[in-house]
Amino acid sequence: MKQKGLKPIRRRDFLISTAGLAGAALPGVGWAAAKPCPPPSLSVTGGSTVSSRCSAVTGILPAFELTSAGASGSHPWTIGHAFRKGDVPLDSEIASDSSDFQADVRNRWSDGSAKFAVLSGISGFSQGLPKSISLRVIDSTPARMNIAEPTTADVTISFSGDVNGTYSLQSALGVYKEVWNGRAGGGRVRKLLGPVMSEFHYYLPTTDAHIAIWFHVRRYSTGAMEVETVVENGWVRVASPGQRNYTVALNVGGRQVYSGTVSHYHHTRWSRADWIGADPQILPRHDLAYLRSTGLVPNYIVTATPTATYAVKEQSPTPFSIGDLTNSMGDTGDHPTIGPLQKHESAYFATGYGPAYLATVGNARLYGRYCTHYRDEATGLPVDKTSAANGDLSINNSNSGVGNNAGNGSPTPAPTGAPAWGFKYSHHPSAGYGAYLATGRWVFMEEQQFCAMTFLMSRGTYTQGTQCLIDDEQVRETAWAFRTLGQAACITPTTHPLATAFTTIVANNVSSRIARFVSSNPSPLGVWALGSGGAYDTPDADWDYAPWMFGFGAVVLSWVTDMEVNGQTSVLRNHALKHPVAFCGLRAGWHYVHCSSYQAPYGSTEASPSNWYSAGTAYDKWLLKRGFSKPASDNSGQTLINADGAAVTESWVLYGYTGQMRGALACAVDAGVPDALQAWSRLNSAPNINVAAVAKANDPRWAAIEPRSL
Repeated sequence: MKQKGLKPIRRRDFLISTAGLAGAALPGVGWAAAKPCPPPSLSVTGGSTVSSRCSAVTGILPAFELTSAGASGSHPWTIGHAFRKGDVPLDSEIASDSSDFQADVRNRWSDGSAKFAVLSGISGFSQGLPKSISLRVIDSTPARMNIAEPTTADVTISFSGDVNGTYSLQSALGVYKEVWNGRAGGGRVRKLLGPVMSEFHYYLPTTDAHIAIWFHVRRYSTGAMEVETVVENGWVRVASPGQRNYTVALNVGGRQVYSGTVSHYHHTRWSRADWIGADPQILPRHDLAYLRSTGLVPNYIVTATPTATYAVKEQSPTPFSIGDLTNSMGDTGDHPTIGPLQKHESAYFATGYGPAYLATVGNARLYGRYCTHYRDEATGLPVDKTSAANGDLSINNSNSGVGNNAGNGSPTPAPTGAPAWGFKYSHHPSAGYGAYLATGRWVFMEEQQFCAMTFLMSRGTYTQGTQCLIDDEQVRETAWAFRTLGQAACITPTTHPLATAFTTIVANNVSSRIARFVSSNPSPLGVWALGSGGAYDTPDADWDYAPWMFGFGAVVLSWVTDMEVNGQTSVLRNHALKHPVAFCGLRAGWHYVHCSSYQAPYGSTEASPSNWYSAGTAYDKWLLKRGFSKPASDNSGQTLINADGAAVTESWVLYGYTGQMRGALACAVDAGVPDALQAWSRLNSAPNINVAAVAKANDPRWAAIEPRSL
């Protein structure tokens, strides 16, 4: 409710664009009635004096903590922050008790309220002690001048080998390149303006046709500057792509921050962030319960502080090191990086564990090691598969490092030098999504965009055409496609040139599957994808499928629905959530103790899956084939068994097929699927489901997802 008698002076939306839109700030306003309003005039670093007044406080938002490992004093900071639908209405703004603050709202919910914003401020810190930053909703903030582009920057990067020369950030300052006119010539390609922090992105070509340098510069009202350096080998159509070997030295603010010899494979990149001057070494801790309530991350519930260790312990690890990732995404189907989020991301969003935050950011940088970075030299952006120019584009299968369907359609130029780190569409982890939510860094948003478009290009004829419709090879692959595309649609800023592309791709695939699986002969088992790539995906003579794949597919569709990137996703989600309820329910010829088996029957007869479910025949034959007998009672509290007839172990519950079914049931409860609550209770009543162990998991995955509504 707005305070009577006060009319807001000005409202700002904080939406960004490639041309840059103004941000806004609230200087040091006290919240309690006893605290004074700001003075009637305020001076602004880099600008003129402006007038101010008290604004109405209309709502309280969650606080978060920042801890500086730097020297005590005043330091700048920037984080990413998600907001629950409706909490920051369209006609309101976000304010803080920080001495200097801005909120750059990049995405909005369907009602116009803020969904995601990049928050920046200047605050006083005592070394090593948490600083609480409170947020509130207000009517308006005083207008202030934006931080201008720097005129000097002591940053150089020198190469020798396949790439030669020294390249300076200074040479790109003030050189206009916002209207992309090709990869020849460097300059400023983007500006994201604000009164506390403005961000400027620069591009520099090198002597090699494929190696490009990108500098992302954050300049604060204090004069402090952070420089993020990105070195990329990734143009999509430039001839002769391949491995480049070089020695490199990066100098920032008069000191060498990195040097090394690099084998830079095609369509990969490396990045790091450094400060000109002292690094304040800020470590954030978000209000995780609030963040989970937004729906932008699954509802991971872990009650114990993790004790896990991660290979990545810093935010800028050595380029192309393996970190907590794998050399090949297909190394194993049960790797802890594969899930709704990677293990370190889920640990941070569940508990706020500091090492998990560092691993989230560091491993997102190391995702650059995979051959997923296809940038369109015609636009300067990740490839847009929905454009007429790229609808038929696919990745060349020669030395591509991607799955075996690459090379169909119109392939990219064949690269040289076999990649060490391949992309696998059926096993690829979440890319930059989690790190972007936590930090708001553009480089991580692009990482997610690259991954999504690489998936589409790697599938060849399976996603030909500008509609980008995904045809199934494996059920799990289809689930990962929806996750990756949904993540990209969720975090791509509203005014980004690719925003419409990603939301359209999700909408096309949702509509296609609703027509195929929901509107026409809908399966009572919630089948929404048909695999064709192996015994565990394709039905055998008894029409067996892998229920666990449908389990995590249901989780993914629930998550994408919560992201609200397409209004029809809930229809497909509700259909898919029939699956875990059916498998943990009381059905004739079936028993819920088999709910987490590796395979189960889906057809009504051995000859055809025409009805996709019929009580009795198929289930009885399946049980007999495996030497099972139907338990005498359907009552709760019975031991869950695996495909060998043995009791399901705690590992299966925490990380395996049982955990995937438990997470799916949690989503079904929240969606109000009929009988979901009974199925949830039935599963959790099993003596080999240790809920306490799930709540203490160092590596929270599927099983740690709990209903938000309970």
